[in-house]
Amino acid sequence: MCLLACFLVVQYFSTVIVSKDVNILYVRKDKGIRVLELWNISNVYCGKFDNEHAYRNDYIDYVALDCIEALTVRIFQNDNKQLTLTYRSINSKNLESILSRKPDSAISPKLHDKRRVPLSTDQYRVNKGNYEFMWTNEEGVKIYAAMYYNSESSSTPKFYYSERDNGDTYDNPGDAEKPSGMRSVHKVRISITVKDEYRCNEDDFDHSNHMNKCPDFKPPTVTSTKTTYTEEIGSNVTLKCQHAANNDPVTKVEWLFQNIIGNSYGVQIVINTNVAKYGGSTVASPSLIIYNIMPDNIGEYKCQAFTDYASKPGSGPPIVVGLQGGIYSN
Repeated sequence: MCLLACFLVVQYFSTVIVSKDVNILYVRKDKGIRVLELWNISNVYCGKFDNEHAYRNDYIDYVALDCIEALTVRIFQNDNKQLTLTYRSINSKNLESILSRKPDSAISPKLHDKRRVPLSTDQYRVNKGNYEFMWTNEEGVKIYAAMYYNSESSSTPKFYYSERDNGDTYDNPGDAEKPSGMRSVHKVRISITVKDEYRCNEDDFDHSNHMNKCPDFKPPTVTSTKTTYTEEIGSNVTLKCQHAANNDPVTKVEWLFQNIIGNSYGVQIVINTNVAKYGGSTVASPSLIIYNIMPDNIGEYKCQAFTDYASKPGSGPPIVVGLQGGIYSN
């Protein structure tokens, strides 16, 4: 009898599912990387967890939704003081969608482990001005947490949370960097709690694309040594363009053209360089060659360079092309 009972007890506990946490992403402050952009790239495993500027685990691209029990966002300082936001009932891997709803719990050790109860009437906003994430009260005058990014600043992102039960006063509803009274912290870390099942096992798949460092999403710098050309009809002209990658390599170059005459007046188009009329416009030779220039080729040109990860291309200055003795001539 005892043997049977003991066997059943052992059998019961051996089949209990134990959840585990998998670190998915973190971003340090002042490193020029957006949390949401890094999350939203796909099939990229990059960085080294807790030892680089940023880290992303491509496990999030493959794990089944029903494997995820919870998603946890930690906004924390090096002394491990932190605000921990936990979201359950995960039905989407879209981080913007998750952050736009009420977290199931919010805990801060500074508050003696008391729960700051999130309210359904609070505002949970993403991509508002320079804020990737904001948690405020219903009226928008008290703020509890924020992720700030300004593409014009070299010292973002910034991460903040309030140490007060009732939040800090949000006295500047614009794009001010730091709401008064907020605690500035070092990084954001995101993890998911997954079921301990074979199909949910992180170790049972190959990482799709491993990079030693995560991309920084800054567009390449594009310059032109000359911005005005006045040419004869029938001549060839080379519009100069140079690009310099800030971190991620340039993978594509294209030219925009805005005509000033004819049926396409004022319409900006992407030049199709796969025709005999043009040459260049490649990563290796970004300058654009226009053969046998005609009146319908006069107007404004612009060189653009793309990377795989930057949220927008790098753009050069407008280049004006005119005809001698005609429109846009000197």
